[in-house]
Amino acid sequence: MEVTIDIGKSGSRTRLHETPGGLPGSSSAPVEVEGPGIDPSTAGRPDGAARVARVVREAVASAAAQVPGGQITSIVVASTAVPADARPVADGLAERFSAARIAMFTDHTAAHAAVLGEPGVAATVGTGVGVTALSRQGAITRVDGWGPDLGDRGSAWQIGREALRAGFAARDGVGEATALEEAARIFCGGMELADAVRLLAAEDRVARIAGFAPTVCALDDPVARGIVSTAAEDLLASLASAAIRSGTTTVACRGRLLLNDRFRTMIEEGCRLRGWEFRRPRGDILDVDHDLLFAEPYRRHALALRWRPGR
Repeated sequence: MEVTIDIGKSGSRTRLHETPGGLPGSSSAPVEVEGPGIDPSTAGRPDGAARVARVVREAVASAAAQVPGGQITSIVVASTAVPADARPVADGLAERFSAARIAMFTDHTAAHAAVLGEPGVAATVGTGVGVTALSRQGAITRVDGWGPDLGDRGSAWQIGREALRAGFAARDGVGEATALEEAARIFCGGMELADAVRLLAAEDRVARIAGFAPTVCALDDPVARGIVSTAAEDLLASLASAAIRSGTTTVACRGRLLLNDRFRTMIEEGCRLRGWEFRRPRGDILDVDHDLLFAEPYRRHALALRWRPGR
């Protein structure tokens, strides 16, 4: 059985499925479970690796518990929370699953393998933004992925934050009149100080604010359209940087924000205007081919690897 774990800011997803090429008649439907996410800042704390390891361990256990007796042969962890030393995470899994090959990657590296699996630029666009490019020489270039305070340009977080700011500015009489004022009032449950404090104090504040983005994208309002357009241009700028630095012109994007027709169309048209080939993603992180990740060039970019070829 193979286990793939995708740990994001808003939550984690785990899929357990039969190893490709298993015994005839042994196939079964994949098992998927959801769990808590990890804010990227967690990895920078003294106990960051231990906290990431705990989430990973619980994710594997939750999936394995639904297939009693199934032997786990391969574990891939893709995480937005990247501790300075990921080896303890892999070591802990190796102690429990000694027969499994184990690899831990940044979520953006794993996403590239899932989305493209060949030279080109792949972007994950959701609560945050991460852009990864693979050159024909096997080098990986990362653009953004810095988190909400330092980056995430073109993300749902950016759209939600700027829209809420515009709505509250209109409420204060210092911003342009916009339908975002009423939308923000509904989203926050009011526009009094207590309503703002409640949102800002929420532990999942970033994810909640990002959750306002679909409403913003759907509004027929000039201020809202401008915010969405700016976010699209910011994302296209990151894609351009990755394309230039990797010498590739193939682009594919994944993520919940791309489910919005208006935003996706802006990105597709922007890519075509720049002469890039815009592809639909091959799959999601949970669909990633483990053999591809354990092979070159992706293997050399693993944060931690526990595997003896030929075992």
